[in-house]
Amino acid sequence: MRHVVAIHLEGTEHLEHIASLQWYETAGPHAPDTGQRMQSTRQQMYNFVHGGGEAYALNQAKTHYAMLESVNGPRVQYIKTVPDQYKSDNLLALPRY
Repeated sequence: MRHVVAIHLEGTEHLEHIASLQWYETAGPHAPDTGQRMQSTRQQMYNFVHGGGEAYALNQAKTHYAMLESVNGPRVQYIKTVPDQYKSDNLLALPRY
């Protein structure tokens, strides 16, 4: 399971412009952070999620997370969070790098 903790945008503030994502892997949604950050391009993360992998956006306070889903957009393939009542776990609300 991947927990996305930061994004890198190239262009405007839209999901399609997320160029890469930083994340860490755990054994489950409440497993501790290993401290080892990984990085994937938008397309790599799309392929992971679209292929059945589990990934979540994790807010800075590490109190809320939302599952990611793959989107086959008109111009590019990208990922987005499954909507919930929290805005802090939205991909575009994550820190930038």
